[in-house]
Amino acid sequence: IFQLCEIPDGVIVKKSLSDDEKRNFMKQSGGSSTIVNERLRKTERILKEQNYNNSSPTVKSLQMTISEKPVETDGRVLPTTMLQMKNKGMTDCDIEPCEGEWNPRNHIFFHPAKLTSWAVFNYSRLLKQDQVMMFVKKLTKMAKERGCEMNLP
Repeated sequence: IFQLCEIPDGVIVKKSLSDDEKRNFMKQSGGSSTIVNERLRKTERILKEQNYNNSSPTVKSLQMTISEKPVETDGRVLPTTMLQMKNKGMTDCDIEPCEGEWNPRNHIFFHPAKLTSWAVFNYSRLLKQDQVMMFVKKLTKMAKERGCEMNLP
């Protein structure tokens, strides 16, 4: 069963969760088999009560079918990905994440990009123009530190 996690504006997530936080997250998000089975039964009940079966005119008009059983799939945790960069001496090196993040300080990208045309759209009523410009300046500075060419928007 897939879960959606929304992170509120202004919250910065920089590292992976501790083992206790992961257990707590799984418990609250329905990771326990009891909660998952409960949700599954509720979904099946709603499916029957709302008469969403393959003979329904709505389902037929959409040219879709609804299975009575959920899809099952195997999953696994993927191994940590190394980030390939160059150090300041231009020697190739791999950067391994530490506490859920890569630290590319004192390194440049393996194949730095050139970004000549880009834009920033600010849809927030809370951010002022000077805050957006400060973000843009920091972003372009960090890009140049990593070997990228990045014009102002």
